[in-house]
Amino acid sequence: MKGFLLALSFLGGPLLAQEGGGAALDSLQRGMQEALSDSARAGWGNAIGKTLFRSRPDEALGYWERALAMIDARGDAPIASTDRLRGELLNNIAAAEERLGNRSQALLRYREAIAVRSRSGDRQGLGQSLMNLAVFQRKQGDTDGALQGNLRALGIARQVGDIELEASCLMNIALLYQYLELEEEATRYYQQAEPLAKRLNDPGLMSRLLNGRGGLYQRTGRYDEALRCFMEALRIRRSANDRSGMATTFSNIADIQARKDATVDAIAYLDSCIQLREGLGDRSGLVSAYARRAGIGLSSHRYGESLQWAKKAASLASTVGSLNDRITATRILSEALAANGEHQQALAAWRDHMAARDSFDRNERAEDLLREDFRISFERLRVADSVQLEQERSLAQVRIEEAEARSLWQWVALALFAALVVALLVLLRATSRNERRSEALLLNILPTSVAQELKRTGRSRAVRFDDVTVLFADIVGFTALSERMSPEDLVHLVDDCFGQFDQVMDECGMEKIKTIGDAYMAVSGLPGQRSDHALIGSRAAVRMLAITAALRDRGIELHIRVGMHSGPVVAGIVGRRKFQYDVWGDTVNTASRLQECSEPDRINISNATREQIGQRAMFEDRGELSVKGKAPMRMYYLLGLAHSDDAGKGVYEQPVG
Repeated sequence: MKGFLLALSFLGGPLLAQEGGGAALDSLQRGMQEALSDSARAGWGNAIGKTLFRSRPDEALGYWERALAMIDARGDAPIASTDRLRGELLNNIAAAEERLGNRSQALLRYREAIAVRSRSGDRQGLGQSLMNLAVFQRKQGDTDGALQGNLRALGIARQVGDIELEASCLMNIALLYQYLELEEEATRYYQQAEPLAKRLNDPGLMSRLLNGRGGLYQRTGRYDEALRCFMEALRIRRSANDRSGMATTFSNIADIQARKDATVDAIAYLDSCIQLREGLGDRSGLVSAYARRAGIGLSSHRYGESLQWAKKAASLASTVGSLNDRITATRILSEALAANGEHQQALAAWRDHMAARDSFDRNERAEDLLREDFRISFERLRVADSVQLEQERSLAQVRIEEAEARSLWQWVALALFAALVVALLVLLRATSRNERRSEALLLNILPTSVAQELKRTGRSRAVRFDDVTVLFADIVGFTALSERMSPEDLVHLVDDCFGQFDQVMDECGMEKIKTIGDAYMAVSGLPGQRSDHALIGSRAAVRMLAITAALRDRGIELHIRVGMHSGPVVAGIVGRRKFQYDVWGDTVNTASRLQECSEPDRINISNATREQIGQRAMFEDRGELSVKGKAPMRMYYLLGLAHSDDAGKGVYEQPVG
C-alpha cells in the first residue's frame, strides 16, 4: 500500500516535463519491482512513463499500456477507485501516440480519457484531456472543434481553480485566433494569460506566451520584436532543459531569419530544431521541420538540397503527419520537384496537395484559393533566364486542369461511396454506444463482480459474508427541513449531499447499497472481502460528517446521525424488474438501531466494530444503552482515527461536529 501511495503522488496533473534517466528513474523502477499489487505497479508504471515521455516516448507508451492492462485486469476493484488512474493513463497514452504520429489511436485514447474522467468526477483531469484533444484537433485542421474544446476546458479550469490549466487554455485560444488572422482577439487572450503565467512563474507557460507574442509580431512584419520574444523564450527553455520547447523556438527563430534573408542563420537554427526533434523521436514535429528546411532551400536556390528535405517531409507526412502537415509537405514537394525539372512527379505531388486541401477546406472559395496558391507557389520558382522552364510550367497548369476535369466524376462516385460508409459507421457507432450505455447503467446499479455474473449466467446467487461493517446515516430533522424549503430546493440539497457521500464511498472502497428517503446505507467488506472493513467504514463516516459541516459553513443547517455495526450479512439481487443489490441480516438491523441511538453529528458504533478497529482510533464509552427490539447494547462514539504524520508520530483525524 505504501508503494501505491508514493506512486499516486505523481498523479493528478498534466504530463510532467521530466527527462528520462538517472537516479530518479532507477528509484521508480525499483519501486515498481518491489510493489506488492497490480494497483501499486500500475501507479509506479505511470510515474516511470512520465519520466520517460519527453526523451523516449515509445518506451513511455509501453509502460503506460502495461499499467492500463494491470488496472483493467482488476475485475474485482470498485470502478471509481481506479478510474482516476485509468483516466490519466488513457490521456498519457494518447499524448504518446500523438507524439509518435499515430493519429487514429491518439484520437481514440483522448476520447476514452474524456469519458472515463467525466464518469469518475475528475473535473481537473477532464479539463486537461479536453484541452489536449483540442490541441490535437487544431493540428488536424478542425479549428472549430479546437476552439469549442478549449472553451470547455477553460470553463472547468476556472471552476476548479486550476490556474495552470486556465493559462494554457487562454494561450491555446489566442493561438487559434492568431491562426485565423484575428490579431485583436489573439492579443486579448494573451493579455488574459500573461498575469496567470507570471503568478505561477512557470518557465513553460512564460516561454509559450513569448512564442505566441512573437508569432503576432511576425505576422504583422515586426521581425525585430518577434526575434526578441523568441530569443527570450529560448533562454527560458534552455535554463529549464525543455528540449521539446527549444525545438519549437529554434523553428520560430529560423522563420524570422529566413524572412530577413539571413539564410545561413536560418539553416543553423532549423538544423538545431531537427536534431532535437530526431533525438526526441518527435516524428510529428519533424514533418514541419523538414518542410521548412526544404522551403529555405528553395528560397536560396539550393534546389537539390531542397528536394531531399521535401521528400523526407512528404514521406513522413504520409504516415504520421496531421492534415496541415500533409498539405504543407505535398506543396513543398511539388515545388521542389518542379524546380529540379521533374514535372511529371511535380504534377502528381500537386494532385496530392489538392486532395489534402480539399479535405481541409470545402467551402465555396476552395477552388479559387487552391488555384491562387498554385500560381504563387510556382511563380516563386520562376527562373528569369529559362524560357523553356516557363513553357513547361504553363503546360503543367493545362495538364492539371485536364486531370481535374477527367477526375470530376471519379470524385462524385467516391463521395457517394463515402456517404454510404459514413452511414454504416454511424449505425455501428450508435449500436456500440447503446451497448456501452447499457453496461454503464448496469455497473451503476450493481457491484462489478455481481454485474459480470449476471451478464455471464443471466442470474446472480445470494452470498453470505461472515464479517462486514454496515453504515447507516440519517438526516436529523428532515420533516422540519422539508417544511422550510421548497420541494425543488430540498431535492437539490439531498442530491448534493448524497452525491458527495457516493464519492466518499467510491474513494474509500465501500459499496453503497441504497437510500431510503433521507437515510443512506453502505457496507464495507463486500463483494470483495477485506479484513479492515471496520476501519474503512470509520474513515467514510468521518468524511461524511466533514461534508455536512462544510454545508453548514455555506449557511445550510444540515446535521446527520451515523451508526455502524460489524457482523455477518447475506447479499444478493432483489426483484426481477428494477432489481436492486441489497443486504439482509441482524447486522443490518443493529446498525440501523445504532444510528437511531446516536446524537446529531456523532458516529455511534457497537462493541463489535470497536474491537475490529482496535487501537487505530479514539472512542468515548457510552456504556450499555437500551435498543428498540433488542437487549441493551454497549455503544461507543468514534472520536478520531489514528494515522501517521511525516515524522512517524501518531496523530488523529477527528470527525467534524
